[in-house]
Amino acid sequence: MAATKRIIRDLRDLDRFPVPGLGVCCPDESNPFLLHCNVLINDGPYRDIMIHLVLHIPEDYPLTGPAGNIAPGLEFDSTYHSHIHFDG
Repeated sequence: MAATKRIIRDLRDLDRFPVPGLGVCCPDESNPFLLHCNVLINDGPYRDIMIHLVLHIPEDYPLTGPAGNIAPGLEFDSTYHSHIHFDG
């Protein structure tokens, strides 16, 4: 229950104080442990690339941070960076 309250508080903070290039939504309000994010990379070699992430938030959040996956079907793979793997 504490994790749910913290997630809701963090999402409200993002609404009040937006981060440039970041959009976060909870597609299923009954499951705040699954979030979708759009991240616009603002500088460096990946500038202007938008990445859609699916975040899985653990039950002990914020003690353990979220895990994220690049949404399936996007053309963003290891050709962009060697640390990106389809198998997790």
